[in-house]
Amino acid sequence: MTLAKTQAAFLIGLHPTLVTVEVALQIGIPGLQIVGLANRSVAEAKQRVIGALHQLGIRLPARKCVVNLAPGHVLKTGTSFDLAIAAGLLAANGKLRFEISQVFLVGELALDGQVRSVPGLLGMILKAQTAGLKIFLIPAAQLSEVVCLTSLVIIPLCSLAELLSLTPVDLEHSRVNCSSAQSPKNSSLIANRGQTDLDEIVGQDQAKRALTITAAGLHHLLLVGPPGCGKTLLAQAIVGLLPTMSVSEQIEVTQIYSAAGLNPDGLLTDRPFRAPHHSISLVGLVGGGMELRPGEITLAHRGVLFLDELPEFQAVGLEALRQPLETGSVTLVRSKGSLNYPATCLLIAAANPCRCGWYQSQVKNCRCSPQSLVQYHQRLSGPLLDRFDLIVKLDAVPITQLMKSRTSSISTVTTTLAGKITQVRNVFGRPAGQMSLVEVQGLKLEPSVKQLLTRAATHWQLSARVCHKLIRVALTIARLESETEIKLHHLAEALQYRVQL
Repeated sequence: MTLAKTQAAFLIGLHPTLVTVEVALQIGIPGLQIVGLANRSVAEAKQRVIGALHQLGIRLPARKCVVNLAPGHVLKTGTSFDLAIAAGLLAANGKLRFEISQVFLVGELALDGQVRSVPGLLGMILKAQTAGLKIFLIPAAQLSEVVCLTSLVIIPLCSLAELLSLTPVDLEHSRVNCSSAQSPKNSSLIANRGQTDLDEIVGQDQAKRALTITAAGLHHLLLVGPPGCGKTLLAQAIVGLLPTMSVSEQIEVTQIYSAAGLNPDGLLTDRPFRAPHHSISLVGLVGGGMELRPGEITLAHRGVLFLDELPEFQAVGLEALRQPLETGSVTLVRSKGSLNYPATCLLIAAANPCRCGWYQSQVKNCRCSPQSLVQYHQRLSGPLLDRFDLIVKLDAVPITQLMKSRTSSISTVTTTLAGKITQVRNVFGRPAGQMSLVEVQGLKLEPSVKQLLTRAATHWQLSARVCHKLIRVALTIARLESETEIKLHHLAEALQYRVQL
């Protein structure tokens, strides 16, 4: 019996799983058989591999060819095994000039022998690297996705014919370097990315201040105001205030988008900005479905999830966000298993104050009845509102103010604020919005601060969660002033951003 082994991987949700591909040529009825608990998409690899080999003029030997995907107890899915299976068959037939037992191969084969892209490549390679593998043969179309992994030997393949031409010398040098791919243009891939500068928004100074605090401390923000007052523009402008992602964050986000089938053109350097329509389903928002795909809250990981017209979203979907917003992850449990997806995002939401949109506005009278107001406000539950660190009410900007010319150049204010926010992150480390309960309770507060917080909690009947969020917001305000301790005016300002709906 002739035996060849190589390494491959597939995805379970967002998580790559390594697989050893074993190919044996045995005595028996000629044919190709795939074993190892493979689903239909993997079983169909037989036809793709045979077709690709035929294009090279290679016929399977007149022997029984058995392909085993180990471990056998894990259900294999996807098309990422095609290249590894073909390489195993070629090696078992003595057609390759190098040893493949410690080579990682992943890619889908076309019937003409071309090597196609597969989802989750970056995560697969990182997983294989932790297992000690150092040589990787991948689809050439995805070379830019792994351009950051310069310490590994990565060989891009356009077709199966290129695999046959490789020599042991070729596997000693990587074809990946920092100039292998052009700088990615990620704005088209990160869906609904905001393109607004804070400078372009006239008025709404309190909301702009709240936006700065939100970006500096990663606090969840709810904007409430009449139609056309700038809520959406403010939410889009926050992208320009957030610090640039670190390399580790870029790799983390790129892994998610690659595994979700949104194959990126290189590392994603822009923070995600996801703005789903309010008709989105529960599965679309938090993830799930037959294949347990990630939802919008996971695609917004390390970025912004913007929910415009918040009361119009399905109540079941909004309530499902409560736990992920607290834990920074979402666990999907179904009959076939459970998966944990990252969901550390900044939630920005916008809502009208009532159905007509003009409740308590100084510009226009509200037409809603008291019963209509109650019904509209009941769409947002108390526990959901508790998840927001800041709740800011806006009013329409007067037309006379809109007509005034700008006094600062575009991007001047945004650049200044972004620099200050980055400085706060560099000096104080982890944002206040991500501090644990133990850390918040360990902060030393002045007696006057404690007294004001107690009075506010008693007067407004605030929950313990809201009180802790007020402390976090006050700490961010203090940090923006280069202070390490919360003063009375810091908490007083934080209370201004906790309006009652």
